[in-house]
Amino acid sequence: MCGIIMDGLTEITQEDFEKDMDSYMDRIEKGELFLIRLPDGRAVAAVPAVEEVEKMVDIMPEIGYDEDNPRKWR
Repeated sequence: MCGIIMDGLTEITQEDFEKDMDSYMDRIEKGELFLIRLPDGRAVAAVPAVEEVEKMVDIMPEIGYDEDNPRKWR
């Protein structure tokens, strides 16, 4: 399943993403934006790591991100 949900953001299923991950990653690196819908209904955004995003990721250790367990915050 694939569909445009807002200007520039395309929704795909996790299954579709996993079937053709290399192609999707190439497209993301070139600037395309995707919302990957998980089987339980949640979704994750797949976007290129532009400077603004990299700055946000860089502060994660300061706010307690646990790299050994990415789902846990200290």
